[in-house]
Amino acid sequence: MKKLLLLFVLFVGVGVLSLSAQTRVITGTVTPADESAGEMIGVSVYVKGTTIGTITDINGDYSLPNVPNDATTLVFSFIGMKTQEVEIGGRSVVNCVLESEAIGLEEVVVSAFGIQREKREITYQTQKIGSDDLAVAQPTRATSALAGKVAGLQINVQDHGVNPNTQIVLRGFRSITSGNQALVVIDGAISSIAAFDDLNPNDIADVNVLKGATAAALYGSKAGNGAIIVSTKRGEAGQKFTIGVNSSYMSEKVAYMPKFQSEYGVGWEGQYIPYENCNWGPRFDGLIRQIGPTFEDGTYQEVPYAPVANNLRDFYDVGHNLSNTVYMSGSGQGSSFYLSIGQQGNKGIVPKDVYSRNTFRVNATKKIGDVELAVNSSFFTDKTDVVGDALGTQDRPLYWFILNTPNNIPLSNYRDWENDLYSSPNGYYNAYYENPYVMIDQARNQDRTSRLNANVSLSWDISDWLNFTGRASVNNVWGDGENWREAFEYDPVLKSSMSDITSFLDTFEFQQSAYTTDFMLTGNFSYGDFTLKSILGTSTYSFDLRQTTISVNNLSIPDFWDISNGTGTPTITPDARTERNLGVFGDFTFGYNNYLFLTFTGRNDWTSTLA
Repeated sequence: MKKLLLLFVLFVGVGVLSLSAQTRVITGTVTPADESAGEMIGVSVYVKGTTIGTITDINGDYSLPNVPNDATTLVFSFIGMKTQEVEIGGRSVVNCVLESEAIGLEEVVVSAFGIQREKREITYQTQKIGSDDLAVAQPTRATSALAGKVAGLQINVQDHGVNPNTQIVLRGFRSITSGNQALVVIDGAISSIAAFDDLNPNDIADVNVLKGATAAALYGSKAGNGAIIVSTKRGEAGQKFTIGVNSSYMSEKVAYMPKFQSEYGVGWEGQYIPYENCNWGPRFDGLIRQIGPTFEDGTYQEVPYAPVANNLRDFYDVGHNLSNTVYMSGSGQGSSFYLSIGQQGNKGIVPKDVYSRNTFRVNATKKIGDVELAVNSSFFTDKTDVVGDALGTQDRPLYWFILNTPNNIPLSNYRDWENDLYSSPNGYYNAYYENPYVMIDQARNQDRTSRLNANVSLSWDISDWLNFTGRASVNNVWGDGENWREAFEYDPVLKSSMSDITSFLDTFEFQQSAYTTDFMLTGNFSYGDFTLKSILGTSTYSFDLRQTTISVNNLSIPDFWDISNGTGTPTITPDARTERNLGVFGDFTFGYNNYLFLTFTGRNDWTSTLA
């Protein structure tokens, strides 16, 4: 028994010696070719053909235990750096110098489908705006950040309220019947101007503007007016874990109003009429005169018959906008990430108009051998509460009531209409148009919107000269809201020329979804002084819209805003639209001696639409 035990111990000992003799430890240091890049932290180091691997520490050092004696090659990889394969050659210390994959920020543009090209290879006009240029004035909207930064690009703000609508036009208005707006592409996926405007400006890394149909031919007819290629931020190669905060505050006020004459006051055809809305009365004389009706007790309102400086402009408040963003970013073993949370609150120049929005973004990449996976996602939600646009007995917008105020009326004095007789609906001086402060409280337009914009992509380097990229994206937006107006019955003596205001309620909801997929093969070939860069791909686009508006009039119970409270039959207005698109495309760029280039681009689409 003792002999058998001794034999077993000897056998195990020999086995251990044999095993230890078959492996070894390899150490080394990874450094960047550009010394200003700092330490190479988190570089992936593994033995080619095995699962044995590690990452570099904060000093760029690594240690690989249990490396087989027959191992021949170590692979070093890091995001943003060229992957290096280094022969071991019997060494126990193997160092590596990694070179950047970037060609140079000022020489690279992001073209169609997120493909990077040297600027000298591009045969059309482009312009790039970096994040520093976009954030110079700390804009609250992504579209406003582009204003004045791109030649030939027009940013048309169609509504200067707390939640403005924006139009992006490249190369001017070219069509009366068709759209003139540029196509928006976010992180390689076709999106929309609304989705771009919903982005947190602090999340944008850069914007490349492709001018003209030729520039964006790979996207088809949708890009006939050019394309805005947006790239959002990711963790940078070699970046340590970073956390930061961006805050900005902006105030705004009305700079000026339309210029009116200031010699004549309230009245008509030269006659003084105390309840008129026009400045066609007699010349100002500075005397105290009655305005508005005479009340049952014989009293009435009096003001000096003289112009009031800025009487219309003083109706508006000073607007306030506060934005805050908290972000985190970093990189590790073949991976990177960027995360941000943003909040914006906006109090408008129109009294009681408010807007708030929240944004959440997560971007991440992971490189596994020759394959890189990426996720770019953002979620947005907002709330808007503004004055309605069908006010008073004539269904006018708010601005109409302000303009129909004679210049001897101190308009800002009529704010407290619930407690001041002269500001109340029956006591207001104007016999034809209501007090705008009353209209602000008696008609509101409120809505809530959410948006999910995300894409996932896979990039596979099949060989040194061939790459396959697949991408799937979603741009979904949904929301609901209500537009309502209170009823009011006027005193037939004090307001004999006014009709009663009727109440109404419009409720609406909508769901819009857009899905895209792209699959591409890109090749880079060279022969002597000649090069060929090619793209072959296919894309699909699926769009669905469904929205419904339900309207009722003459609500039975005041201040109860529900469809069931209306009288009569509700009016239901549904709408739906569906579009499907399949496209194939190709792009071939021939180069000679890195300075002469010739490009051929083509695309064919099959489209089906149901509206």
